[in-house]
Amino acid sequence: MWAPASATTAQDDFVDGIVVANTDTRTAYDRHIHWRIHGPDGGDLGGFVQGVEASAWQWSNGDPRLIDGVGVDAAASIVKLLRYPPVPVDAPPVAPQGVFIAGVVGAPADGDRALADALGHSLAGLGFELAASTDQAAHVVEGAVVVEPPLGGRQRVRVLWTVSTLDGEELATIEQQKTLPAGSLADGWAETADRAARPAARSIASIIAASRAGNAPTAEGPGDPLLGLRRKPAQP
Repeated sequence: MWAPASATTAQDDFVDGIVVANTDTRTAYDRHIHWRIHGPDGGDLGGFVQGVEASAWQWSNGDPRLIDGVGVDAAASIVKLLRYPPVPVDAPPVAPQGVFIAGVVGAPADGDRALADALGHSLAGLGFELAASTDQAAHVVEGAVVVEPPLGGRQRVRVLWTVSTLDGEELATIEQQKTLPAGSLADGWAETADRAARPAARSIASIIAASRAGNAPTAEGPGDPLLGLRRKPAQP
């Protein structure tokens, strides 16, 4: 049962209170009164919680002794709070948690943009916040593509993702590689970029999670059916 109460002080400050039945059996109080003190303009000047021991009969019938006791105790706390108001403390700024994809270089055709976009989509799907700039980022991901010269109608493609903290500390480099028909990426990366970005995003996610927990990334063996995925931890 909630019962509001209010009063006005001589300085035109006003006080309101809410009576709450106590459900915590660890305390002896039957009721808690949540008091708030407001200034003339309605601003919050602080508050406190008053514990009251009383029977159901006393609450229901408004026992004068109970009311007097509550009033005396509450008034003392209100006067003290008005005399020594709490000093407001600004909450510390929230540290950025975003991931900034700094871009991809070296891919033929539309590969640079396609890989960056696909990685961003995959990271967002894993619940990461993508930062539009380093101002909102805690980690930075950079990509590089190396396409080796054709050999026997085939050519090897390597994609490297470097994960760093905002201050430039390199955490790890993920390397993906695959041998494809020569020139197969010249017409576009739409499907290949998406298939490459999904496993890369999962590995990047584990690196960032380890960084947030204060742990160094650990080496990871092959596991990508499209591109041979392996992680190279940063050297100490």
